[in-house]
Parts: sequence; C-alpha cells; structure tokens
Amino acid sequence: MMAVKYAIIEAMDKYEKIAQELGVSLKQIDTVLSLTAEGSTIPFIARYRKDVTGNLDEVAIKAIIDRDKSLTALAERK
Repeated sequence: MMAVKYAIIEAMDKYEKIAQELGVSLKQIDTVLSLTAEGSTIPFIARYRKDVTGNLDEVAIKAIIDRDKSLTALAERK
C-alpha cells in the first residue's frame, strides 16, 4: 500500500514540475499522457482531442510527452 501511495505522490510531483516548466495545467498533462498510453498519436490528439486537451497544439503535446519520458528516465536511474 505504501508503494502505491509513494508512486502517486511521485507522479504528482512530476506533473507539477512539467506544469511549471511548460505553463500547462495538471489536467492537460494527465489527459495527454492518458491518451498517449491508450495509443493515440500526437497529430490525432492535436486534431481530434482539442476539447479535452484545452486546445494544445502538437508542439505542446510533444513537449509534455518528452518531458515526462525524461523525468521518468531520471527517476529510474536514481
């Protein structure tokens, strides 16, 4: 149970860091990463999921995904 709680806190810290760096909301980050995990591509998200991403463009979506991958890799190396 503690491991799950720690993982949730770590994910929130990562989302908050991405939000501050990129100037997007936590909801936008969660939505983009959820859609990506479901197999949606960046162009698909940018074109057909604007309503749930708050009109993020392809550049912003890619930045969120790239920063998430970067922070995840850094956490794994620790």
